[in-house]
Amino acid sequence: MLRGGRDLSVHERWTESILPADADAGLPEGETSRRPLAGLGLVIVAALVILIVRLFVLQVIQGERNLAVAEGNRVHERVARAPRGVIYDRNRRELVRNQASFDITAIPQNLPRDDAARQQVYDKVARMIGIAPADVQTKAEELCLTSPRPQCLRSPLPVLVAAGVTKDQALLIEQAGVELPGIALDVNPVRQYLDEGLLSVFLGYTGRVNAQEAATHANYGSTDLIGKLGVELQYEQDLGGQNGGERTEVDATGKPVRLLASKDPQSGNSLFCR
Repeated sequence: MLRGGRDLSVHERWTESILPADADAGLPEGETSRRPLAGLGLVIVAALVILIVRLFVLQVIQGERNLAVAEGNRVHERVARAPRGVIYDRNRRELVRNQASFDITAIPQNLPRDDAARQQVYDKVARMIGIAPADVQTKAEELCLTSPRPQCLRSPLPVLVAAGVTKDQALLIEQAGVELPGIALDVNPVRQYLDEGLLSVFLGYTGRVNAQEAATHANYGSTDLIGKLGVELQYEQDLGGQNGGERTEVDATGKPVRLLASKDPQSGNSLFCR
């Protein structure tokens, strides 16, 4: 076609040659550039969802347990055992009285988390009280027989490692102090019967609290003593006192920083037989 004496087809070909992108373009540029942005957005949303779910689990579902673990690492509790009441005959002569027994206990949540460090504690305790390290470990980690690790090592309740150690052995444990994290020395009043066995059926005896007794006596721990038979059992609520103790804040090395709370033990009531 000719216009004004010029061939328009030549002009059109010249325009296409200098603007090739217009001829080759398919979809608009805006439509193709949105795809990678959409993928990136999905990744960001997924990451935020995972982060929110994780925070919810840590703060809400596991919040109390994590707080208990952190609090247990910062605050140490020590029980002061209450002496049981003395039992007298009708002439006010002692039939049953108390004598101190030195017991070694372990608080699982205060033991070192590292296996090697925990084994070093067991080795030291074993040398001090003259038993095998394996026996110390078995006692300290007895909850691991029924519960999986590491949950079994998060219990704040003391477990008995050795009962009735000598005064010299007790002194070694006491002096070691911060070298034995998770290990404690308990002074437990145990019964001394002065009747030479003549009234054993009548007076009965005491023993460590078992699981069934712990369920019905909320104030008793697994290392406490409780009446099992005879007068000791029948008058448990009168003879048994109330334990005291201390809550102490410690630093990262286990050294006491300050006393948070303290309660004196209350002795049990004495009993007069008529």
